[in-house]
Amino acid sequence: MEGICKNTQELIAELGSAMLCATLGLTSTPRADHAQ
Repeated sequence: MEGICKNTQELIAELGSAMLCATLGLTSTPRADHAQ
């Protein structure tokens, strides 16, 4: 059960981050060294 709570917390954090970036108009730019 503890793993589910951790996963839920991670999902909430990721969604919150995505919403905040969208609100602020921030976008990500793919980096060549990360697309291997």
